[in-house]
Amino acid sequence: MTDLKTIGVYPVSNVAGICVHEIDHCDDRVLASMNGEAPAWYSMEEQLNEDSGEYESGFRFGSLFVPFSEVMRV
Repeated sequence: MTDLKTIGVYPVSNVAGICVHEIDHCDDRVLASMNGEAPAWYSMEEQLNEDSGEYESGFRFGSLFVPFSEVMRV
């Protein structure tokens, strides 16, 4: 996959970010990568936010849950 556009970033540290390249609502999946390298598809899911007590949409990148509400649009 060449020339992938990044539509959002979830910052992980000062040198790493999870890049969101595409959201496929038909198949409930997200094309994402770490710093733009080796993008892969991840299933969308919901997780309970313990602070608010409400469920939020996002996806699991490895063991890290990435809520869409915290992905910065670029």
